[in-house]
Amino acid sequence: MSVEKIEGPVFPIVTPFIDDAAADYPVDKEGLKKYVDYLLDDGAKIIMVASATTRFAQLQESEIREINEIVVKQVGDRGLPIASTGILGSTRVHIETAQHAEAIGAPVIACEYPWRYQNTEALVDYFRAIADNTKDIKIFLHVTPGRSELGGQYRYNVEDIREILKIPRVVGMKEAAGDPEISMSIWKELSDETSVIVASKGMQSFITAAPYGVSGYFVGTGNIVPRYSMELYEQVVAGNMEEAQAICDKHEMPFLNSAKAFGWHAALKAGMAEMGIMSDVERPPMVTIRPEERAELGKVMRKVGWI
Repeated sequence: MSVEKIEGPVFPIVTPFIDDAAADYPVDKEGLKKYVDYLLDDGAKIIMVASATTRFAQLQESEIREINEIVVKQVGDRGLPIASTGILGSTRVHIETAQHAEAIGAPVIACEYPWRYQNTEALVDYFRAIADNTKDIKIFLHVTPGRSELGGQYRYNVEDIREILKIPRVVGMKEAAGDPEISMSIWKELSDETSVIVASKGMQSFITAAPYGVSGYFVGTGNIVPRYSMELYEQVVAGNMEEAQAICDKHEMPFLNSAKAFGWHAALKAGMAEMGIMSDVERPPMVTIRPEERAELGKVMRKVGWI
């Protein structure tokens, strides 16, 4: 798969933990390897280490690098692995994580600007510093809202992204702008220039955004049952929008509608536990959802035929 153009569903890694409070709930490395295999065996092609889904808020930078390495080596030549920088620390720390990712053979590194927005120059300088201090690894933007030193929130706009796209080896973005108007402007104006992977509401977002030329989407329930995400992508690419919508309505919306009341990421892991994919253990302060909430998700999963 070419990394000049990233196309298709992107499957963000969920980090499994071991139920051992004395050891601060260590990362389940063998469970992580098995999970990567599970995704690939069910049809996934693009596997990404991603800040929220991978639990970066509960991880040390050294653990993020270790997860990057496990994922890159486990995927091997069976798909496209995307490593990631963390969400905290200085530009130097992020450069070192990108250099580590390059050294272990990661073809792409997702980068998330780690501090409050001050101006476009500082934002662009962050991505340029990573490019200037690596050799071949491609750079993938994590376009997500952040705090602004100027007050309120900063949201990436088309002009800022265009400046970043001028940097060598920048190949695309996860578009999670958090504002429908900004998202639409990115789809319309940048999809012909770079890879745009839409996020939030998984399948439905891709159905909505595909006519504007976006190249893929961050999966939602695809982390539990990958094959339906792949099927939906194929239907959309073929122009079979009614068939795609039917897959979304059956295999995504019922779980999403139930899960949103419990917190998406914890509910996602609970759903995976119902399938026997991994334990629902979380590292505090993140917690597992309540047994009755998991039971409700289980009912939904049985109704749609996953179990």
